[in-house]
Amino acid sequence: MSIRFPNAFSCTGRSMLFDETDPVDFRALAGPGVPADLIERLVARRFVVTTSQVESTTSEQHSIRFAETIVKVPVHWGGEDFIFPVVTFVDNEHSLIRGYLLGFHKVFAAPRAGTDGLVLQVGELALDLRAEPGPADWASPDIPPEHGYPFLLWTDYSLVPGVSSHGYRRLTTESYVRHSVSAMRPAHPEQRIADRQVTARMMYEIRDSFVLTGSVPAQVEAHA
Repeated sequence: MSIRFPNAFSCTGRSMLFDETDPVDFRALAGPGVPADLIERLVARRFVVTTSQVESTTSEQHSIRFAETIVKVPVHWGGEDFIFPVVTFVDNEHSLIRGYLLGFHKVFAAPRAGTDGLVLQVGELALDLRAEPGPADWASPDIPPEHGYPFLLWTDYSLVPGVSSHGYRRLTTESYVRHSVSAMRPAHPEQRIADRQVTARMMYEIRDSFVLTGSVPAQVEAHA
């Protein structure tokens, strides 16, 4: 199956926002080779976990469906806020390959069967993003500002002549449409992430679509 950008995405993503009293250390979850200047920023009180059901094209002729769960840590660098996807668990090999080439640290892992992709147990994580029936405790459609931060990625590969990338990248998209936002009440607020028990402060689900065009170099300065 070919992978050629741009790729069109249609997603239903459910997110939990965490805001802990004591910082959580995500450094052990990051991919090998991430520079120390970024690694040292991956100790955070506030972070987001999103699990999504996704349909996307990989070329003009091909498309895939997959489930993925992303652990997202906000980082402030060079006067700008970013989301760094520390680790992504995905159940489709084409999504894994595409993500690696873009700079995601993707790991092949399938969610628990019969849970609509909302339960994942792997390594230092035990996640359950199922919701209680009925309205959430908050009625506003406002979502955390982190949801709008651009993705900061790190690449370091040289496969064959002409297929290589090294450095920080910024994910690029266009034609973004947010179709709906729903507040939800988590059935299990307590989660285990990075071998720590943490508590979800908010859960929401977004249906959206966009076109992924690729990535561009990110101009970030060490220790900024």
